This record gives sequence, structure tokens and C-alpha cells, in this order.
Amino acid sequence: MKKFPLLSPFISFVFVAAACSSESYSTAPLEDAGRGDGGTPSVDGSTADGGPAAACNDGVKNGGEADLDCGGTCTAKCAVGKACATGADCATGACGASKTCVGAAVCNDGVKNGTEADVDCGGSCGPCAAGKSCGISADCASGTCANGSCAAAASCNDGVKNNTEADVDCGGACAACTVGRACRTGNDCATANCGPNSTCVAAAACNDSIKNGAESDVDCGGACAACAVGRACRTAGDCATAICGPNNTCVAMANCNDGIKNGTEADVDCGGACAAKCAVGKACGAPGDCASDLCTNGACVAPLCNIDAITWVAPQNKYLVAAKGKAWSIDGAGNLLGAEVDIRAMPGMANGPCAGQAGDCRLDALTLDSKRGYYFAFWGTRVWAFDGNGTPLVNNLYADVAGLAAGPCAAQPAGACRIEGAMYQADQDVINVTVGDKFWGLNAANYQLSGPAAGQSITLAPGGVAVCNGLGAGCVSSDVNWRNDTKETEFYGNGRRWVLDANLQLKPGTGELLTSIAGFAQGPCR
Repeated sequence: MKKFPLLSPFISFVFVAAACSSESYSTAPLEDAGRGDGGTPSVDGSTADGGPAAACNDGVKNGGEADLDCGGTCTAKCAVGKACATGADCATGACGASKTCVGAAVCNDGVKNGTEADVDCGGSCGPCAAGKSCGISADCASGTCANGSCAAAASCNDGVKNNTEADVDCGGACAACTVGRACRTGNDCATANCGPNSTCVAAAACNDSIKNGAESDVDCGGACAACAVGRACRTAGDCATAICGPNNTCVAMANCNDGIKNGTEADVDCGGACAAKCAVGKACGAPGDCASDLCTNGACVAPLCNIDAITWVAPQNKYLVAAKGKAWSIDGAGNLLGAEVDIRAMPGMANGPCAGQAGDCRLDALTLDSKRGYYFAFWGTRVWAFDGNGTPLVNNLYADVAGLAAGPCAAQPAGACRIEGAMYQADQDVINVTVGDKFWGLNAANYQLSGPAAGQSITLAPGGVAVCNGLGAGCVSSDVNWRNDTKETEFYGNGRRWVLDANLQLKPGTGELLTSIAGFAQGPCR
């Protein structure tokens, strides 16, 4: 029946039309007219008898609702106290045991809800006991979820491979597994031998065709027989040749050209029993391992270069250096000037300091009195003086030179006086001579002592202690020198040069090896 607008002009018309109609109408109450007897809705939204379909706002519990207009198929969730079938019906997500919505899920509400794996356990609650439902092992107090149910706590006799076990109830923290059982390492096995297929095998033997136990290769090395050449090794003891090569394989018997440090060699193919000596920078155990015969801190080092004597030749701005029977000229920057000269061939030397010397002509000290042009050469117990052309002027025993006799020689045995270093200091017109850590000054005009007879210690100079530390025991120098141009004092010895500035302070960078100075390396140190 169509519905008409309730407009007052037409009210009388409606009742008249109804009275004149030949059809009969039900007198059922209006609230039942739309629903009839509750028949199912038709495709047009009405029920079978023409009534309207159930809705989630019709004020009636109908359709799939859990309670009035909530839960079930309705979007709205039911409030606490309303009826529910499952937690999904409830706004709190918790449907209580009495099938009414309860407060938010908690771990003691007697209901499996929230993230729980079983009633009040698992998920965000405490772990579940054995037999309870679980989703993951973390849901279970035993730590084991098997087939959706918590297993009993793991033990070494529960008939299950769990925890650290390598096989069922053995290995890991349990008793060792017997032969044939699974294993991860030898520790899992009663035989201490985990075979190549990860099963326990019989105790390791040196004939079981398996690399096991302490063997370095199959059935050799370690506690077994030594391995042949080409087999794997960890140490020389694993090899029949006693040589474990650089790629951890046994190699042939050591020799001095096999490219391996072996046998008694100090470094690869040198030193020890090898004829070849080790070069500078190679390892060594003793001086004899080195071509230089010098082994320092386990490494071969270059031989120290020690000169015999040196003086600064002021008129020519160069050094005159004597060593090994030869003389070289080196400029102030350390560059070699020309070729070497045989000392014996120099004017006055053959019949002077070189007379009586067999082999190389050696000097103890050399200095030039630049004011008078005199060279002084010291050797043995005598001193020779030459003019600028090398013409001999005089030679004397040290004992006959007043200043030497009263100074350095007075403290030495009679007839055995030696001078280690000598230098002419132009600004004071003094010849300084040294023995050990002491020096004495002689007046260059009369050779009388011009200082204390006992001499003065080099260590009294601000940089003197460092010099003596470098020279080593006794502060023995090869020679000393004073440069007119820089007023620097130089000490040579122990293969090095130390320089004190005009104020006798140690010059920065001093103490360098003579071999690091080009002229020395190319000349006297060659």
C-alpha cells in the first residue's frame, strides 16, 4: 500500500476511499505491519511479508546482533555488560565467561582473550604450562611448543631433541652421543670424534681415513705419523721434512734457495747455516747472520761509518776527512768534492805520521790553525806540524809539548799518552784536545795549557750530556771539529755526528748517521 503525505486537505479523501474499496485489510497493529511475522527480507529490503529488513539502529535485537544494535554484523561493538558471543562483539575485545562483555583483556579474567595463547597465559601474559595451547615456543614455560601444545620442560630424557642436544637426549649439555648418533662437534660424541657426515664415529685413529683428532691431514700430523710433502700441516712437526711451507703444506727438505725461511735460517734463505748472509733490514739472531756483521734488535743494520780524523779548512770552506788510509774533501753542505787521495801520497805524510805504519795510514786527530796556516796531525804519541803546502815543520812527542804534558798526558801512563780529538778554535786562538769526556785548551801561540790541568768535562756544556750519551761508554770520539763560519762544535763517533751551536746548545736534528750525509756516504763511508 502506498503512503501518502499527511496533508490535511486529503484526510477525508483517504477515509472515503478506504470505505468504498472492495478489498479487506488486516487490523494488525501498525508496528507489526512492516515486519509481519518476522519473515526474511526480500531483495528489495523488505521482509517476506513486505516488512522492512533488520538494521543496526532500529532499536531491536535482530539479525546477527549479539545485543541490541551492537556486535555480530553491526559495526558498533557492544559495551561492557552487553551480551556477546566472542570478544569480537565487544568494544573491549573481551567476552566474559557469562557471555557478556567485560573490561579490557587481562591475564586473570578466566577468558582466552587479547594476545593470549590459552586462558590467561601466553602472548603478553605469563608462559603457559605443559598441555596448554601455544602459537610459538615463547608461549610455553618449557620453551617448547610442539603441534600447538606446550611440551614439558626439556630434559635429557624426554625423548625429544631439544635445547642444545645434538640428537635426541644426547650431545650439547646432555650426555655424549654414541656412535651413529648426530653430532655437531667432537664434544657431542662419546668417542670425541664427529665424522664428516655429522654423525659420531669411532674414536679417532691414525688409520680411519678421516682427518680427526689432532691430525693436520687425513691420518697424519699431530699425534699421528708425520705427513709427506704436499699434505696439510700446522707446524713443522706435522711434516716428515720438518718444514711446513707458507701455504700450510709440507714442503721438501730445507735448503738455502727454496724461498722459505726454514732450517736454521735467520731470514728467507740467509743466515744460520746458509752461506749467504742477510742483507740490511733482514731478520737476524746474531751478528754472523748479517752481511754487515751487525745485528740490532733482531734485524741486520748497516755497518757504522767511523772516520779517523776531520778538520774544517776555513780558507776553502770544506772539510778534510781521513779514514781507512784515504782523505776526502766534503763541502759545508755535506757534498763530496772530488776523488779520494791516499794519505801516504800527501806531502810530508809518508815520512811523518805514516812512517812505520803497515797497511792503511791512520790518524788519531787532525786540525788546522787557520790563523797561522798550520796543520797538526796526531798519531800514537806524537804530533806533526805542516805548513799550508804540506811541508813538515816539526814533530814532537806529546810529552815534549808543555800543554799536553801538563794536561791530558799527566793523567795517562808514562809513554802511553793518546789524543782522541783536536780542534782549533779561532775566536779564542786555542787548540782544544779531547780524551774521553774531558777536554784541555792549549794556547795556539806557545802550546801552553790555558785551563785547568785536570781538564773540563764535555758534559758541562748545555748540550754535552746528550753528546756523551750518543758517543756511548767513556764518551770516546773519533775526532772533534770547530767551524769558523758557524762557530759550531762537532763531535764524531759511533757512526754519527753531533753538533753544538755557538752557545753550546745541542743543534736540532743532530746525531744523524754519517751514512745519511751524502758526501760521507759516497766517500769515507762507501
